[in-house]
Amino acid sequence: MEQKLKLRKANKDPDVEILLHDAMNFHFECTRVTVIPGNEQFPSRLSTVRQFKPEILAKLTSEWPRIANYQEARLIHDPTLLTESELKEAQAALDLILKPKPLTPGSVEAMAAEMKRIKRQMRNKV
Repeated sequence: MEQKLKLRKANKDPDVEILLHDAMNFHFECTRVTVIPGNEQFPSRLSTVRQFKPEILAKLTSEWPRIANYQEARLIHDPTLLTESELKEAQAALDLILKPKPLTPGSVEAMAAEMKRIKRQMRNKV
C-alpha cells in the first residue's frame, strides 16, 4: 500500500505548499531573470523552490544565491518557526518515508517486471 505524500503551507508564504516531511528544512523561492535581446522591457523570470537542511544552510555564505546565478532568493519556509507539535508531525512523516517497506512476493515480482521493461526499453533505444 503506497503512502500519500502530505502537503502543508509554508510558514513565511502561505500561498506555497511544501511536503510535510520536508518541513524541517529551509525553503527559498529562487528566481533567475534573463533579459531577452530585442525585448528588454519584458525579461524572462524563472522561479524554482530550493530547500536546505539547517546544517547545510549554516555552512553557506550569504552569497549563495548570486553564486548559483539567482538574482532573487526569498525565504518562504523557516523551520525555526515551527511549534513542537508541528516538528513532531514533520518527523513522523519523515519516518514513514524512510521506513523500509517489507518485501512481499507480489512486490518482488513487480520489481522484476519493471526491471525487464526498463532493459527492453534501453535495448530499443540503441
